[in-house]
Amino acid sequence: MANLKLYANGCSFTHGTVPFVEDDHEYYQMYNGYKYTAGYDGTQWPWLLSQKFDFVFNHARYGTGVDRLVRTTFDFLNHIEPAEYNDWVFVLQLSQPHRREYTSGETERFGQVYPSFSDPTSFVMEYRYTDTDWCDIVDYGKSRESDSAMDFHAMWENDISLRLNQIKNIFVLQSVLEARKIKYLITSMMRTDKDFVYDYDHARQSDTIASFDKLIDRTNFVESVEIAMLSYGRSVYKEDGHLNDQGNRIFANYIKQEMEKRNWLT
Repeated sequence: MANLKLYANGCSFTHGTVPFVEDDHEYYQMYNGYKYTAGYDGTQWPWLLSQKFDFVFNHARYGTGVDRLVRTTFDFLNHIEPAEYNDWVFVLQLSQPHRREYTSGETERFGQVYPSFSDPTSFVMEYRYTDTDWCDIVDYGKSRESDSAMDFHAMWENDISLRLNQIKNIFVLQSVLEARKIKYLITSMMRTDKDFVYDYDHARQSDTIASFDKLIDRTNFVESVEIAMLSYGRSVYKEDGHLNDQGNRIFANYIKQEMEKRNWLT
């Protein structure tokens, strides 16, 4: 296939953990007028696949969730001409369901609410105005707008609602990509494709979740990072729990093999 292109999106398991837009790591990606700036780590698996592709666009952002993945994937998709759809392979890496993104309509900025890294029983919020302009983390009690979003998250979001949101995001992704006949794989951070929350979330039983789950088309689902690395033990991970250089090479090869099974690289 001529002019084969790879698009990847996800969290730090796809982006890497380099600092955001520091001078030493600032990296610009451009495609058809779409510009994305992010920290760059050439050891991450999307960049390791560049030998198989004529062009790679890594749209991932560390610390983010699937709300952001859907929004930015569609932003990018709007810059692809229909005649190019067949040139692309999308690899989308699901992140934690509790990373929810909320929109402030007046300024059209996005805030992501998630449990505090220092205190899992409290929440923090990150604001941004563009996908390359992130503000500092806002703790509770610092902003009325942030507090409102965090209050809503604490009172109304739970394991079931977060998991349903995750599954609905998958439905939206699949419907849009399949309508355009774009080749795609869906992977995730941990566990298997049949469970979209972590063990520590302890999702309660829900007939709605079971009903939604049965409707997911898993034809192009592949193993999560955790499952794909099971036979290698801790040797493929850094101390922070992300893949090291060896792990990224192994995962890149795994993704390549999944593409080859589907004859997408010929």
